[in-house]
Amino acid sequence: MRRMRRRSYAAGRPYCSTNGCTSYLEVDPVTKIATCPICGYTRRTH
Repeated sequence: MRRMRRRSYAAGRPYCSTNGCTSYLEVDPVTKIATCPICGYTRRTH
């Protein structure tokens, strides 16, 4: 179930991909960078 949520990036909100973190990433529309509010993981969006 967890893998399915992570792979559904195009279907909805981006999911954090760090081990043990189960939150969604918050995307900044100006910089196009997604950040996890819990663990601080950052990822560039396309």
